[in-house]
Amino acid sequence: MKFSAIEILPNPGVVAKKGRARCYGLLTFGITFLWSGGVITSVNAQIIPDRTLPQNSAITREGNIERITGGTQSGGNLFHSFQEFSLTTGATAWFDNATTINNIITRVTGGNISQIDGIIQANGNASLFLINPNGIVFGPNASLNIGGSFIGSSASSIKFADGMEYSAINPETPPLLTISVPLGLQFGGNPNSPGEIRVVGVGHSLNMPINSIYARIEGAGNSSTGLAVIPGQTLALVGGDVTLDGGVITAPGGRVELGSVAAGEVSLTQLPLGWRLGYEGVQEFRDIALNNQAAVDASGTDSGGISVRGNNITLQDGAAILIENQGENPSGTLELIANARVQISGESSDGQMRTLLANQNIGTGRGGDVNVTASSLEMKEGGGIFAVTFSNALGGNVNLNISDRLQLVGGSPLHPVVSTRIGAITFNGGAGGAVAVNTGSIRVVDGATMVALTLGSGAGGDITVNARDFIAMVGANPVSFQGSVIAASTLNAGNGGI
Repeated sequence: MKFSAIEILPNPGVVAKKGRARCYGLLTFGITFLWSGGVITSVNAQIIPDRTLPQNSAITREGNIERITGGTQSGGNLFHSFQEFSLTTGATAWFDNATTINNIITRVTGGNISQIDGIIQANGNASLFLINPNGIVFGPNASLNIGGSFIGSSASSIKFADGMEYSAINPETPPLLTISVPLGLQFGGNPNSPGEIRVVGVGHSLNMPINSIYARIEGAGNSSTGLAVIPGQTLALVGGDVTLDGGVITAPGGRVELGSVAAGEVSLTQLPLGWRLGYEGVQEFRDIALNNQAAVDASGTDSGGISVRGNNITLQDGAAILIENQGENPSGTLELIANARVQISGESSDGQMRTLLANQNIGTGRGGDVNVTASSLEMKEGGGIFAVTFSNALGGNVNLNISDRLQLVGGSPLHPVVSTRIGAITFNGGAGGAVAVNTGSIRVVDGATMVALTLGSGAGGDITVNARDFIAMVGANPVSFQGSVIAASTLNAGNGGI
């Protein structure tokens, strides 16, 4: 195929006529031409500034690097606006900002999803906000190279403390840009939004021998793939449905926030490092799913925390949400809140990692809690929820507030002796945490277990179950013959709880 000329025109679209390729719009990456009956049908990737700001964003291509300059600065905030924002494999979007910038506020105003499979980079310690109401998909090669926090969202706008709103669905309204801090993410106002947030990857490399009551998860906080921020910062993904399909997101000693929102406002509270999100202003939630060994990891030497908020929350196929406290500060909390159901089931395809929530402690600071709030909690096929201490420090607690029904069923299909389990466990001199359950009804069947347990010299915690309707423990594991158990126990020198 041979073209005699390429002409760049101002409106989006791609056509070809009589040997001439006519490409509409500014394409900042190489164009992939697919021949189909004389029509060019595909564009590889693009970053296209729009012209909605007092000082517009500008793009300069330098090899595989898209250098982004311009934008409009207001105090410590730098505003960018793009019609399209996507990155191919091996490409870098470099926000070449002044190091005095605190927040880079970036919106995408066109009608397409942002497909990110390259590197997003910024200078200094700036936090980067990227909003595209149509959605964002992070591919297996997507990564972050920024000094601050990253907030990726399919919100329709960002609201600020002085009442200003920076909208991605009404960009024609001249923005009154502000020096105040971001206050919230506004969802709604567009029938096609909020779009999905998806992170695709090859899965985590965490390792935990599965054929035991519990073994330390190796590799926590050390992922070399996926999306990550520097220690102490926040990585937040907030959109419509949120899916991690083998995706890994890491905030060492910082915060991870996953939120699935249909309509309403998510508040933003700035911390000394990072951000905390709040959902009091949300009217409707959507679903969150982690599968194919997806992982959310806030392990580190500082007080990391994880918050996951949605309608239905599902973990399967060896997915893991974990914090490992490796330092002297108290660990943060791992929290799941679902309006409807939480489901935790199964194990990795190689049978080496159960699907789990875990807050484990190897440091000298207190271990963190695992809190689950939902209408129903279903665990099966070897899934687990654990607060564990391997050190002489106090372990965290497991707190379950399940308004309707809690059910633990059986064990692992590949390792039948490995039961579906909820546990607060100590392996050393540190006292173990407690297990506290408030629910409508609870069923523990076919050898599943719920325990507060000491396997070391530290005292085990207590276990408390308050069920409005009934408690049922039925059956046994068909291989090990272990019965279905709710218990506070000791298997070593430490005293058991009650």
